[in-house]
Parts: sequence; structure tokens; C-alpha cells
Amino acid sequence: MAESPESDADDEQVLTIDFRRYASALRKYIWLLAALIIMSVAGAVVYTTRQTPIYQATASVQVEPKLPDLLGTGDVFNVAAGASSAEYYKQQKQVLSSYTLIQKTIDSNDLIPKLLDEKERKDLSHDDQLDLATQRLQDALTVKYPDNDRIFYVSVKSSSPEDAKAIANAHVSTYESYAKGLLQLSSNTASEALQAEFTEAETKLRAAEQKIYDFQAKNDMVAVTIEAQQSLVQGNILSFTSKLNDAQAHLIELSAKLAEMKKEQGEDVLENPSVMMGDNPSYETLRTQYYTEKSHLIELEKDLGPKNPDYVIQKQKTDLLYQAMQGQMKILMRGTQDLYNAQVATNNGLLAEIDKNK
Repeated sequence: MAESPESDADDEQVLTIDFRRYASALRKYIWLLAALIIMSVAGAVVYTTRQTPIYQATASVQVEPKLPDLLGTGDVFNVAAGASSAEYYKQQKQVLSSYTLIQKTIDSNDLIPKLLDEKERKDLSHDDQLDLATQRLQDALTVKYPDNDRIFYVSVKSSSPEDAKAIANAHVSTYESYAKGLLQLSSNTASEALQAEFTEAETKLRAAEQKIYDFQAKNDMVAVTIEAQQSLVQGNILSFTSKLNDAQAHLIELSAKLAEMKKEQGEDVLENPSVMMGDNPSYETLRTQYYTEKSHLIELEKDLGPKNPDYVIQKQKTDLLYQAMQGQMKILMRGTQDLYNAQVATNNGLLAEIDKNK
């Protein structure tokens, strides 16, 4: 149906009236809107300028896909291809982010003053300062491996650009020393114990191979057949696989023990079941002394009261024994972590030797 000219004129008039009404309202509140926008911008500027700037520095390190000579034969195991390579790089990323390596970086480069202010360090022992600084740097440090080009990127955030740069470079240097076998962690004894059986098996295997060679040379049989070589290699694979199974079981046991220790970390040192997981004569001696001195303290409190000088001295002695037990708990935790790391290295060495024989 066609509309009349009068209807079109009425619609145009209605639209015109609505537009003018909205324009009038806008002009009425334009200054209020402008004031709100200016206040918002000013508030954002003030907030931004009052915030402490955070800087990030990134250091890079090239990681060659090789494992150390765990057998003492002079060979370096190359794991450049396949699943072993991926697992190797995954392990190296974990090493770069690990508590132990970060702690070594802080301790070797005296970085505690850069990570903790004077107020935070005031009432803490050196070990507690080191522990707190390590946790803080572990939160501020990230490791990325974006491309398969053997380059790892270590980034550190800090309110000081110089500190961020220095810490990032120091951590990369610590890792380089570790990768070259120069880093001496507190797990040397543990590593030797874990690898003793592995080294013994390797020595026996080398001796057996030498006897075979000597027999063949004596009887003009040095040109070993392909079948004999295959049999020898298969024997190597079976031997290392057997050792790997035992090592993997030990690694699972250490992992479970370490997880339980971390779970019970906040418990009272006298009630913490983690101490039952390790043979620690020092802790047992301290606990016996603590209960003896605690009993004496209770008797002094009953006889002399808590304000007596003898009671105060005995209280200090009891507190020191308790702190010593806490220190032994930390040593037990770190020792278990070192045992776990050493076992991981041993497993990787066994895997690399199996791959080489395959």
C-alpha cells in the first residue's frame, strides 16, 4: 500500500525532534563526561608512575645433546635424534629451573643481598637466607626452549635492570659449569654410591670382552662373524636393560619419598614422619638430647619459675637443640633431592648406552 505525503512528513518531524532531544542532553552533560575522562586518565597516570618498574633480562645458552661419560671409557654419548633427544632437553630444562642449581648460583655469586633487603636478612641465619633467596629467584626465573635449535633462554625479573642481567648471566654460567662436570654439589658421595653397581657391571663386561678378544687372537679368530658381534651386542643390551629396570625402581622410590617429605615440610620437627625415611644418626642424637634438656627445663619451671636466670639459660639451650633438629631436617630433604638428581643422571646414562648398542 502506498503512503501519503503527509505521513512521510510526520515521520521526519518525529526523528528530528528525537535527535534534538538527545543532542540537548549531551550538551548538558558534556562537561561532566569530560571531567570523568580527565580524572580517569590522571588516575591511571598517577598509579602507573607510583608502581615500581620491573625489568627482565634474558641470557641464552646452547645445549649440546650429549651426556657425560658415566662409564669412564672416554666416550661421550650423543643423543641427538629421536625420543632420547627430547627427553634429554626436557631434563636440561628441569635442571636449569631446579632449586639445587638456583641455590648454587646464589651461593657462588653472593646474590643474597640482591634478592633480599636488609630487613628480611636481619633475623635469619645464612642457610635460611639462602633458602628464602632461592625460593624468590625460582619464582622470578623462567626457562624457555621455544625452538628445536638447542638454545635455552633464561629470563630473570627484577626491579633493577643491572641485577636482572647479572643474575641471568650468573645462572647460565653455573649451568655451563654443571654441564661440563665442574659443578660440585653436595651429592658427590650419593652419586658415587648410586653409580657403583653400574660401574662394576661395566668393568666386568669390558673384562669379558677382553677375554673373548684374547682367545680369538690366540687362535687366529680375530675376524669375528656378524652373528658373534650381534650376540655380544644383544648381551650388552640385556645387561644394561636389567640395570635400568633396577635403577628405574629406585628412582620411583626416591620420587615417592621426596614427595612425602615436601608434603610434611610444615610439620613439627618432633612429629614429622619424614625423619623415619632416612638413616640420620645426628638427628637421633639431637632428639635424645632435646628430650633430656626439655625435661630439665620443665623441672626448673616448676621449682624456680620462668623468670629465673637458670631457667632462661636452659630455655635457650633447649631452643638451640630444636633449631639444630630443624637444620637436620633440611639436610635430609636436600640429601634426598640430591639422591634423586643423581639417580636421574644414572638412568639417562643407562638409556644412552642401550640406545648406542641398539
